[in-house]
Amino acid sequence: AYEIPKRDWSSDVCSSDLEDLGVPTPLYQMIHSAGPGVIAELPMPSPSELPGWDAYYSAWSINYWNSLVNGYSGYHPRDYLRTLALMKNFPDSASIANLKTHDVRYVVVHRAFIKPEEYTQLMLRMAVRPEFHSWGSYRDPAGIAELFVMER
Repeated sequence: AYEIPKRDWSSDVCSSDLEDLGVPTPLYQMIHSAGPGVIAELPMPSPSELPGWDAYYSAWSINYWNSLVNGYSGYHPRDYLRTLALMKNFPDSASIANLKTHDVRYVVVHRAFIKPEEYTQLMLRMAVRPEFHSWGSYRDPAGIAELFVMER
């Protein structure tokens, strides 16, 4: 088993009692059954905070093997750093256009990694964007995540 560090603002959700990597949670079961498509997992780190949660997202991807916009290899190409910079204002038109250039189909928002007030604001901003269709809330390795399908 692996551990995610506890955050003081989400300690009730983010637990070090995470599930085994080889046991897919309902979130990743849903993505696997929904078919192929590039995934963007949120939150993404700022360039100064790399790797953020990217290493965890990569580890969890063994349960579905779809491509990740923010996978982790330890190398940060210029295009990825540009993506991170654009994602600071997500979901604005520039960040969405950038995700489309990477053929993103699924956007996952992990509640445990976002402060509650920021999470609420993000959900409200995504709700008014026609590009996103909510596919529901699912258990993920750290708590609950929202799954969205993005119109291309």
